[in-house]
Amino acid sequence: MLRFVLLCLLLAVAAVAADRRVLYVTTSAGYRHDCLPVSVDVLRSLGTRTGLFELVHTEDLSAISAQSLRGFDAVLFYTSGELALSDLQKQDLLAWVRAGGSFGGFHSAADTLYSWASYGDLIGAYFDGHPWTQEARVLVTAPEHPVTARLPSPWSLVEEYYQFRDFSPQRSQVLLALDKTSVDLNAPGVKATEFPLAWVHQYGSGRVFYTAFGHFDGTWTNPVFQRLLENAVRYLLPMSVDAVGNAATMQPLDAIAPGALISIYGRRLDGRVLIDGEPAFVLYSSNTQVNARAPERLGEGKVQVTNDMGESAVRTVRVLDATPGIFAATTQPGVVTLWMTGLGGLSEFTATVGGRDSHVLYVGPAPGFAGLDQMNLEIPAGTASGVQRIDVLLRGRPAVGISVAL
Repeated sequence: MLRFVLLCLLLAVAAVAADRRVLYVTTSAGYRHDCLPVSVDVLRSLGTRTGLFELVHTEDLSAISAQSLRGFDAVLFYTSGELALSDLQKQDLLAWVRAGGSFGGFHSAADTLYSWASYGDLIGAYFDGHPWTQEARVLVTAPEHPVTARLPSPWSLVEEYYQFRDFSPQRSQVLLALDKTSVDLNAPGVKATEFPLAWVHQYGSGRVFYTAFGHFDGTWTNPVFQRLLENAVRYLLPMSVDAVGNAATMQPLDAIAPGALISIYGRRLDGRVLIDGEPAFVLYSSNTQVNARAPERLGEGKVQVTNDMGESAVRTVRVLDATPGIFAATTQPGVVTLWMTGLGGLSEFTATVGGRDSHVLYVGPAPGFAGLDQMNLEIPAGTASGVQRIDVLLRGRPAVGISVAL
């Protein structure tokens, strides 16, 4: 029963972990594609199904500002024409990506903002005609890249196939390309000799992904394209370990104690944990949170998570003798039991109940669950019934507390 209660507490914390937010801009200042509503539905469903992100869809360009962009992890464009962005908005978008934001574009996002050369540099190329609207074959040119993971090569798709100008294969890594044997290279309007269809590159500290696909509803509902979408979003939302702490309280932040149950928050986690090079036992794992037990012997406090795509992120935290946190309390006549973690094997704990010194009957590991500690306290005679504050002290200094109905 105790094991079940503790796991429920850990999972309840995990359930409130915030999704990352993705801004999807579909403002059309030129040709407006009929598939835009379908694209919104597919991306929103992808975010919900994977738990990776919350989609915020807009056609209001005021969302492109320094203040607004701080609330997003990635921005996706399916736009067209000369968008009415001010010079300040343009600067804000570029600065946000350079500082580590992620930017993605679909189809006519390359048919956008021709008068702003820096945008062409950001997205990687400009549209230069579509000689073919037909079924053609697509080749995976970088099978080792995470964006192309599990994609067939070749695969066939009915699309409006673009060609581009100002594309640099030295700057952008081509992921997908047109199989030139599947189209008529003498068709009217053919200018290019190579036809990249998806690529990635760095822009400052930010990541950029673009694909020429997306003209038809059928593209957005195509299972292979949806796999590409998921891979691309995962790429644009890079892995990170953002905070580590006691699983009961997350306090003190970025500190761990030997043998304690800890929570790790971040992005694209859901994997294995090493602490100072030693495997940690994982109790729960999701995209945004991992609960684990720290080893009994700790060194420099290096917490490393490796996810199922082979990416790793590291956060170095403080190693303390104890990081006490209280999960819950249970009572019986004359006694209250605190279910805790982070005591670090120390016995130098005292407690007060309702402001009165309490006799500590037992402090140490809870039987049957590694990493869970237990403190049994005698309720002082004369303590009033009702809700009372219980404070735990380490070497005479307040460490953690909880209110309990006695």
